[in-house]
Amino acid sequence: MNLDKQFKKIQNEDIENIDSQSFIVNLHRKRVENDARSARFISGIASFCILVVFGFLTLNQLAYDPGSFASTDLIPYEEMDTETESYIVDLADYLIDTSNDIWETLDFFDKINFDNVIASNYGDINE
Repeated sequence: MNLDKQFKKIQNEDIENIDSQSFIVNLHRKRVENDARSARFISGIASFCILVVFGFLTLNQLAYDPGSFASTDLIPYEEMDTETESYIVDLADYLIDTSNDIWETLDFFDKINFDNVIASNYGDINE
């Protein structure tokens, strides 16, 4: 029932003809309906806010930001692939085989830190 109509009805009627029990029941029912409506509204707003925050965070995670890749410290990830290591070992074999002076070749490997190149493939750098 419309509460305003009920009040107008009360103003126009005699006080003795008013059914107080039905009025109180209707008043409580209306109050419960209003409470449920406001609870649904608050729940809807909270759900919308959570959805917006979740969507924003997801979009931030999926965004392509080249700056984040450039700031990554890549020194621990410097690993040679097996093809490069194989090439370096073959180059060392070739230089030792074709060299007239083995000590000069070994000095060359020492200057380029050949042991560090091989060790870096296994995560152990000897300096």
